[in-house]
Amino acid sequence: TYGELIGGRRFDVTITGKAPLKATTEYQLVGQRQKRTDLAAKLTGRHVFIQQQRLPGMLHARVVRPRGQSAYGAGARVLRVDDSALAAIPGARLLRRNDFLGVVAPLEWDAIRAAQAVVVEWETPPPLPTSSGLHAQMRAATTTDNVVLEKGDVRVAADEAAATVVQQGNAPYQAHAPFAPNCALADVRPDGGLVICSSQDVHAARRGIAQLVGLPQEKIRVQYGEGAGTYGHSCYDDVAQAAALLSQLAGAPVRLQFMRADEHGWDTYGPPHVGEARLSADANGRIVAYEYHGWQHNWSLVETTSQLAGAAPATEWPPVAVQGVNALTCGGMYDIANVKLVNHRLPGLAYLRGAWLRSPLDLAFAFVSEQAVDQLAVQLAIDPVELRRRNVKDERWRG
Repeated sequence: TYGELIGGRRFDVTITGKAPLKATTEYQLVGQRQKRTDLAAKLTGRHVFIQQQRLPGMLHARVVRPRGQSAYGAGARVLRVDDSALAAIPGARLLRRNDFLGVVAPLEWDAIRAAQAVVVEWETPPPLPTSSGLHAQMRAATTTDNVVLEKGDVRVAADEAAATVVQQGNAPYQAHAPFAPNCALADVRPDGGLVICSSQDVHAARRGIAQLVGLPQEKIRVQYGEGAGTYGHSCYDDVAQAAALLSQLAGAPVRLQFMRADEHGWDTYGPPHVGEARLSADANGRIVAYEYHGWQHNWSLVETTSQLAGAAPATEWPPVAVQGVNALTCGGMYDIANVKLVNHRLPGLAYLRGAWLRSPLDLAFAFVSEQAVDQLAVQLAIDPVELRRRNVKDERWRG
């Protein structure tokens, strides 16, 4: 360990912020081409992804859910189940805990057939707004507001400006949609368990699995298996929990593969966004006032499996800065004296499951913000690139 290497000695190094720099001519690793040790196997099809892994004596599994989710807080409640058709499928069984349903079978195709054969009547939850009505509902909803950044007085500066534009924009939900739906393998026994999954945080995954199956965390081992690339929090933790629960209920190792409908219909989507940017500039094209208001809902904290199984109710993430208006993306590259950024947080339980997706919400912020800059350029008859050059605050952005 590091402690053993150090022994009884002390570093006794003063941190000055002026560490000696190695000359670039002495670099041996940085800037050198490194061979990809994984590439040959991936190009020839020999690489083993998690979808291709197997456990001895395992059963194949599928979850049984509605084709798409309702509001996150509503979940999916079972009213009636008829599994009589499974008698015709060799070794197929329906497994259930509260509103969580799944099937297992010795052969994968039989597990797929079994999931399709089970007849379930689901409770009809209150409807979500249609796609066309989504953003209007978000804008009209009661929100929790906070000022992310305020300096100067944007309204006074706008009153004295030569041009002012107001740009509104809406961004949709964005699915993670990995190339291959998520998969996990699990062998959960009374005295402990192994779960193989593509989680980006195996320690958090272990906590959720342990709570779900009622075992101490130290009795659960979560092992990473490479799956399809996912930017952000897709269904990899949900499928891991579901595999663990099905293994426990079946009393055998299982391999659970989500179908496309499971992956797309129950994704933790990148949340939608409503943005409004108000920008003002003087006659020379200098932006003198920048105001941005953003509406978006929070992220879901509890995975669908835990929610349906009754292990934990639907709960939102505690508010963190990355869930809302970003001061860097919203005008942060420009030198503006008067700025006001306001975040309008919507309660997430009334919408689809949400989570982070690469650079959360920044595409939406940038679209609305930069469209407003373009509109200013039109009003002032200045080339939009030139207008940006006059306002960027440092050489890095200028480059």
